[in-house]
Amino acid sequence: MAEILNDEALENVAGGNWPGKSHGTIRGEAQVGAYWCYIYQVGSGDTLSQLSYDFGLNGDYKLIARLSNITNPDRINVGQLLYIPKRV
Repeated sequence: MAEILNDEALENVAGGNWPGKSHGTIRGEAQVGAYWCYIYQVGSGDTLSQLSYDFGLNGDYKLIARLSNITNPDRINVGQLLYIPKRV
């Protein structure tokens, strides 16, 4: 079940600073299968590949695509919600 975080809790996620070059917003956390994930809202200029590096997944954009039910990883839309696994 997804947990929507309030503004104070969001300040604590990722140290209050969005990682790397990502342009979107972390909206909460959720468990997807065996993974605890950030719920990330895509911003203008975001790509799955770039997000996979920003969130410490070493380029594993296919994992984000699979957890977010994305069939074409080359196409994500501003405002779309993604499930990005937390680093273990």
